Amino acid sequence: VKGVFYNLHTLKVKFVQVTDSAEKELGQLITNAQGKGVLQVAADQVSSDGVITLKAVYAGNKKMEPAEAEVTLKRAYIQLTPVKEDSLLTVKAKVVVAGNESDSSVKELTVGLYVKRMINPLKIAEATTDESGEATLEVPAGLPGDDKGNLTLLVRLDEHESMGNLEAAAVQPWGT
Repeated sequence: VKGVFYNLHTLKVKFVQVTDSAEKELGQLITNAQGKGVLQVAADQVSSDGVITLKAVYAGNKKMEPAEAEVTLKRAYIQLTPVKEDSLLTVKAKVVVAGNESDSSVKELTVGLYVKRMINPLKIAEATTDESGEATLEVPAGLPGDDKGNLTLLVRLDEHESMGNLEAAAVQPWGT
């Protein structure tokens, strides 16, 4: 069914780096119970402009046909800066594409601010990056923290087409 994600666990997926001149196998993984896996790529395998093209290859089995798909990703990160001015608590977030020569910020991206909780993070704000690639997210007052009054703040960019999922975290003594 199109648009539905099935948890296909324990499948072996091979990853290949695709360049203009060749294809190089990077490794393989076996999907977990949620049908997901993580491939770590060394920094020297990313081009000078921060881009890598990967091909995922599934060989198939008795119940499923072979499949492959290609994706181009940008190496990126989020700069997170907690700011306390008077009684106003905010987080400044900047999304940056990391190139080998220089970094560049990204405008018009929606990022979410979450506070870590026992089971899943709780979304407390959302904002869009401006012309300089920055977003300001307000932290509501009175959020319960841990036993020391600390809040673990997470800024996320979820499922971006070329940057994937990005997350940055900071711990601040802003909890009650």
